[in-house]
Amino acid sequence: MRSIIRAANPQKSAGVENESERRDVISTLTSQLFRIVSGPVMLLMIPLYLRADVQGFWYTFISLSALSVLADLGFTTIILEFSAHEFAHLSLPTSGILEGPREYKERLGSLLRFVAKRSLILVTLAYIIIFCVGSWVFSQRAPSNVWLVPWALYIIGGSVVFLNNIASSFLSGCRMVESVQKRILATSVIQSLVTIFAMYKHCGLYAISFGVLAGAVSGVLLIWWRFGAFMKQLLSFQKASNNWGDEILKLLWRTAISWVSGYLILQIYTPFMFLFKGPVEAGRIGISINLATTIFTISSTWMTANNPRFNMYVAKRSWEELDRAFWLNFRLSVFTNILVLGIISVIGIGLVNSVAFLARIADRFVEQGALAMLLLGWLLQLIINNFAIYLRAHKQEPIVVFSVVIALLITLATYICARYLQSALFFSGFLASYAVSVPWIVYIFRSRRKAWHLIGEVT
Repeated sequence: MRSIIRAANPQKSAGVENESERRDVISTLTSQLFRIVSGPVMLLMIPLYLRADVQGFWYTFISLSALSVLADLGFTTIILEFSAHEFAHLSLPTSGILEGPREYKERLGSLLRFVAKRSLILVTLAYIIIFCVGSWVFSQRAPSNVWLVPWALYIIGGSVVFLNNIASSFLSGCRMVESVQKRILATSVIQSLVTIFAMYKHCGLYAISFGVLAGAVSGVLLIWWRFGAFMKQLLSFQKASNNWGDEILKLLWRTAISWVSGYLILQIYTPFMFLFKGPVEAGRIGISINLATTIFTISSTWMTANNPRFNMYVAKRSWEELDRAFWLNFRLSVFTNILVLGIISVIGIGLVNSVAFLARIADRFVEQGALAMLLLGWLLQLIINNFAIYLRAHKQEPIVVFSVVIALLITLATYICARYLQSALFFSGFLASYAVSVPWIVYIFRSRRKAWHLIGEVT
């Protein structure tokens, strides 16, 4: 009946879709805007309440925990795409009762069971590996009593956070972006407040561990409270038993290579600097990258909020709607990035050198030339990421070779810079690698888009 009403009232249906899109963007933007507040606060608190060497351990914790790519391998992105493709044929009205053909309900329920089983096994194995790798790295620079317990607590909390993110990815594909982003905002607030309070109480390296544990526990509780009934409803459909392993693995192996490459591209810097130059220099690199990634995350809001919609347009072969939505949000994301960079430049040029308090904070960052190279490189990464989102919405991974080549270039260049060059040139290889990669990703985007849309099918 609902589909009949939509067909009879196309203008009303379009209005509902636009309103839903607006709420998704606003909720995602609100979640990311919290980082505008929490990010700078954290960037101020860390230099004020942590020693320079502890700052180095802090950001190396974060970089090494990103080895969770071993558990993910692009799985979270793929799950969003697969759940969006299945949910494109369903709806969830305010009654909370899932509507649509039973076939797709059963497929979605089967997908949820597969995701749950696969995630628990791989997360357990991956985080044991991460703990061991991190323990070896930290043992090169300090005795275990400095880092062992905080690192163990951080790993436990991080593994639960990762499972929460997988659940959020599945639910976002089911057109629950607004609710998922509200959950993410709530847990981010809790995690930030606990972390800041622990730093204020001079808990040192334990502060980051306490914050992650708080975010993990609150995330589990909020997911169960808001989405528990929906997931129970899906799990009640027992008849279908799709071979999701084979179907997902066809795409996962390509995505896995890209995600492992992504770790090398985005996270290798702080560990390299920690090993070759020590925790103090690693702290400067880490906090500078944190600034760049915060800007990137805020700028990516437009694409993140609309990613499920891109996948649904692909599932319905609505190519014009897909391109229209993509290019609008592409422009908005790049404009947002440039705007934030401009604001930071004004603050840096006009205030840092004249305000002693800010000069003290700025001393914990890399120098201005290195920071400029880093921020420009992340702007290019934003452009590449936007094109990748569009391509992956087609349930394809056409940038495997691209990712591997760029990862190898950046890893080699970063190793050379960390070991042999001054810190001012540390990000030169990073920027040069991205500069040569943008034309390549544009070529891949244009050729694949033309091939897929010309025949009306994704092969």
